[in-house]
This record gives sequence, C-alpha cells and structure tokens, in this order.
Amino acid sequence: MVGEKSKVWGTPYIVNGLHQYGASHGHFDSYLPVTVNGVYYPGFKAKASSIPAGSWVLYDIERWPWTPLIEQQHPLRYMKRFAYLAHYYRLKVILAPGPNLCGVWAGCVGTPGSYASTLIKGAYQAGGNIVDLMLLPWQCKPSAYAYGARVARSHVPRWRLVAEQWTQGPPPSPSHSGTCSWSTLQTAWKAAEPYVAGRWVGWWG
Repeated sequence: MVGEKSKVWGTPYIVNGLHQYGASHGHFDSYLPVTVNGVYYPGFKAKASSIPAGSWVLYDIERWPWTPLIEQQHPLRYMKRFAYLAHYYRLKVILAPGPNLCGVWAGCVGTPGSYASTLIKGAYQAGGNIVDLMLLPWQCKPSAYAYGARVARSHVPRWRLVAEQWTQGPPPSPSHSGTCSWSTLQTAWKAAEPYVAGRWVGWWG
C-alpha cells in the first residue's frame, strides 16, 4: 500500500500501527507487505527519529489484521498519539481512518455522512495535516461519494482533504471490486472535487 499520493507528498511512509512492545512508543510499525515499482518490501519497523524530518507519514488505521486490535478499538486515542509522535519528530501527518472502524466509534453508523462527521472529523481534530477520505464503499455510487465529501468539508478545511479511490490497475481501470467502470469513478470524483483538495487513485501491483 505504498504508492505516490501526489507529487507534493512523494512516497510517504505507510504505517499500519504504532509500536506495541516495550516502554517506548517511539517506533512506527508497518505489518503489510508491499510492492513498489516491482520491488518487494516485507514491511518495516522504524524509529520515528530515523525518518527524515519533513517526510510525510500516513497512519492507515483500519479494521483489518495489520492494525493492532487495541488501536482499532480506540481510533481517536491512537490517531492523536500518532500525530503527536510524528509532529515531535517534525514529520507531516496523513491520517487515513477506514470506514470499517464505524463499528467501534460511538455515533458512527456506517453511512458516508456518518463516517465523515465522526472518523474524518476526529482525524482532523487529532492533528492530521492531511485527512484521507476513504470513501471506498461508496466510490461506485457518485451521489453517496460526493455527499460524504461534502459532509467532511463541513468539518475539515478543504485544503486538508483528499478523496481516495481504488482500481484494479493503473487508470483507466474498473474499481478494485470490479463493480463499476472507470467512467463511474470519474463521475464520483467530479461530484466530490469541489469539497476536497485532491484525489488519490491507488491500485495493487
């Protein structure tokens, strides 16, 4: 899941969880193997202090095996910890809470508006320099996708928001689930564009 987010960000460090062992939380752990430009990386464990100052670090916190369970259960607490640690070492923070965390966030009911008004609002309040709108469950439904972006914009400055989409391969490709075409993804993006500063289209491989 490492890829160019934008020409401004370059290729950020993707972090799936904070270090869970020992007395110090001075480490970032990534448990998700990735392939970048054909090169396989088995994941990394790095001291925050070893990452060059000014780099972007993305906290990819989701309900999945690669984010430690304790972090999934307390997303706001750990987004705050992550942002604090990263900022202490003069790193720039992208917070990317997955909508599947709605099951553990009070008041989040798994709709695009609810996701935006809870997890995305919380990510901004936690200290994200950029907040990644993971509206993937609704990317094939342009009106729902745009609605989530509009609600997010009511809580977060536009220039801090980026809308995410996933495809099966480099654009133009169908959605990663295969349920809609590139044309539909484009329609969703155009509807969301007035509310966000940019777009990230990601794909595996």
